[in-house]
Amino acid sequence: MNIILKKLYDDGHKLDKLPILVSVHGGAMLMGDRKMNLPFRIKIAQSGYLVYSLEYRLLNETDFFGVLSDVCRGLQFVKDSADSCNGNTDRIYVMGESAGALPALYAAAMTGSDKVRRQMGVYCPEIQIKGLILSSGMLYTTGVNYIAAVYKNDLYGPRKKDKEFMKYMNPEKNEVLDSLPKVCLTTGRGDFLRSMSLHYAQALKKPGIPICFWTTTTGKPSSPTPS
Repeated sequence: MNIILKKLYDDGHKLDKLPILVSVHGGAMLMGDRKMNLPFRIKIAQSGYLVYSLEYRLLNETDFFGVLSDVCRGLQFVKDSADSCNGNTDRIYVMGESAGALPALYAAAMTGSDKVRRQMGVYCPEIQIKGLILSSGMLYTTGVNYIAAVYKNDLYGPRKKDKEFMKYMNPEKNEVLDSLPKVCLTTGRGDFLRSMSLHYAQALKKPGIPICFWTTTTGKPSSPTPS
């Protein structure tokens, strides 16, 4: 895990507590580490955030539950260390990029729902997530789509036969939607997962979850349902 912050003190005086961004990298869960997109994370830290860049085991070592467990234990570390790093635990935002959006989404859902927590079956700390950012997210891994066809066996193992559990892996399930904080979806030109972000933006509107939607497909940002 990388912890990135601008500075704790200014002229000998401790600065106000910083909002926290917890970043979960992409890479199809097959490659990548906490150093991916490091310049972007440094830029966020320079703008006044305490940034945690998490790393998780990849699918050559574990399955979805191992990935989710690693992300949740990362959240525990954030909870335990934020105060010493001048972080504000009332303002924690979680960002998942590409494949990292999946464990980010379900970690956030677990913090908001005991039902989701029980279905996932891994440890998750008692922590409040103020906002969730899903960037070019791999959000749908069930049903009829190429992601489901490629990943289903590798992600869920024997639990792919558990019909009740698999219902929860549809991120549109009411119990999942109802557990989420404010959500920001981002996509853009060349994003091969763009259709998932577009589809999920529509799903989030149904229960009235505050969302923002940012796309550069037309060369301009679009935010049809801003929070």
